[in-house]
Amino acid sequence: MTLAQELLDDVGQVDILVGPVGAGGSLCGTARVLCETNPDLLVVGVDAVNSVIFGQPDNPRRLQSGLGNSLVPANVDKSIINQVHWLSDEEAIAATLRLACDEQIFAGNSSGSAYWVARWLSSQQVADCTTVVILPDRGDRYYATFYNPEYRKKHNVAQLRLPDAPVEVLFGTTVASWSYAALPELYNCKAKEA
Repeated sequence: MTLAQELLDDVGQVDILVGPVGAGGSLCGTARVLCETNPDLLVVGVDAVNSVIFGQPDNPRRLQSGLGNSLVPANVDKSIINQVHWLSDEEAIAATLRLACDEQIFAGNSSGSAYWVARWLSSQQVADCTTVVILPDRGDRYYATFYNPEYRKKHNVAQLRLPDAPVEVLFGTTVASWSYAALPELYNCKAKEA
């Protein structure tokens, strides 16, 4: 609730909220409060390929941490999330390095993935649309891994391929690279008040 109130105080109306989903609390809690002031808020979750949170097959050996999971945490409220994006390990690492290079923000892969999705979403909107992205992690935890070229080479993610845009798929489609889908039952903030 604190982040949502800070956003309302500092930014005003938020039109699109983007955030990584690991435990789900930050994105869902912030979205719930922001929906009270903007029923048309678009809430976008960012997940890892091979994470079960949004119905993908599990691969606990995925390199990403902080987002993605092998179980669906209780804090994940799918009824408030309108859209989900999945990024592969290589894409998440590439996006994290781009966040450091483009914005000089030393963060982890949760932030990098969310940044890349928010960057693309912002490019698809009209000028007066306010997009906010939650960047929850620090880069020091990833200095020896994602920021290390030897680690990336060892794990076959050294090429750092990162598409400019995602592929739209139907929810429930198994994905291997940056893709997105609308969740089947979109939440309507006004319905909560009725």
